[in-house]
Amino acid sequence: MADYLLGDMPITSALPLSLLRPRRASPIAPILTVTRVPRPMRPRAVRAWRHQWQDDAKRTVISLARTRSGYLLRFPRQCDFAISADAGRIDARPHRRVAPEFLEHLLADQVLPRCLAQRGELVVHAAGIALGPDIALFVGESGRGKSTLAGLFFRAGRTLLSDDCLILRPTPEAVRAVPTYPSLRLRPDSADALFPGDTALAPLSSYSDKPRFSIPDVSRPAAGGRVSAVYFLGDADAGCADVRISPMARATACIRLMEQCFQLDILDRDAVKRLLGLAGEVVARVPTFTLDYPRDFGRAAELVAGIERHFAGVAGDSSAA
Repeated sequence: MADYLLGDMPITSALPLSLLRPRRASPIAPILTVTRVPRPMRPRAVRAWRHQWQDDAKRTVISLARTRSGYLLRFPRQCDFAISADAGRIDARPHRRVAPEFLEHLLADQVLPRCLAQRGELVVHAAGIALGPDIALFVGESGRGKSTLAGLFFRAGRTLLSDDCLILRPTPEAVRAVPTYPSLRLRPDSADALFPGDTALAPLSSYSDKPRFSIPDVSRPAAGGRVSAVYFLGDADAGCADVRISPMARATACIRLMEQCFQLDILDRDAVKRLLGLAGEVVARVPTFTLDYPRDFGRAAELVAGIERHFAGVAGDSSAA
């Protein structure tokens, strides 16, 4: 067993999690434990799935069922994860042919965020960039350009918290953003455009056409800060000619934010109610906007400058308030 930090929370895992920061010896008990079941995955029939997630081709990629002790989260032909009712224990039973880096991807990017959400955290599929002392969030479903936009800011010298997953915590003073782990994942065409010939870019796994790249500055821990603006990315295929930033109504922003939050059991009424309350508090306290912009690498400097000018005005107004 090894100790890690998932964001700022201690966990223990029998499976290697190289993406997370190692945790120093501490008397604080871990909030979550990951074990590996010795026997390989042997899918058994499930009478009724509580929920199933599908990809664009309508293929089932994740299935969730209730069990006597909690939940079964299944990734077909890849791994079964038995999760305790309080989401404090995960027993992994991978298929014998699953590569270790793919198993780590499932845990870090799919299972652990859902367990944090079930434990009461607001875990959002978003990119976070530190612009001065404050944080700008970029939210949108896959394909909207979060990672590429994060890469543009990183190339411009800004601090990247994460390009994919952040924990949002409303506090009496502000809404804080904590990355589960710093990362930057780019499709090969975006990587070539942003970092041509950069030998520091190296794919860590081959589980998709969007590998995770190892960039030294991204790998360092990034402290969470105050979130001063949330930008919801517009359709990448809309053909926008210029940078356009428009205020978004709170009700719309709350729905859009909830759509991009991780959940384990979407039919758990108490969990959904808690999620609605947290998302509502975030959009009530942080200005929200729609961001449309041309997907043109040749105009990257213009895009970054335009967003930073807008963010500076918003963050200044928030500080004055």
